[in-house]
Amino acid sequence: MSAPTSIHFGHLLRVLRYLQGASSQCLFYASDSPLQLHANSDSTWASDLIDHHSITGYCILLGSSPRTWKSKKQAVVSQSSTEAELRALATTTSEIIWL
Repeated sequence: MSAPTSIHFGHLLRVLRYLQGASSQCLFYASDSPLQLHANSDSTWASDLIDHHSITGYCILLGSSPRTWKSKKQAVVSQSSTEAELRALATTTSEIIWL
């Protein structure tokens, strides 16, 4: 950043406080569990009665431990449950590639 402001400094302090408080937390991976990625995804079709958006959910496991998970309303209205499921699959695949 070429011109940080006091707002940016406040954000930096917030991140540093989080890191200081989370320094004792860690992920545990059992030595007898193979480190393979497993992913599950699902969606609900048009579950929001107001705007008819579907909801995507996924969980990605590394070995037997959860690595990342998310549940989020889809950005567009799917025309079928198949389309909603494919959008969930695409979101999960993007997350796996990012890992």
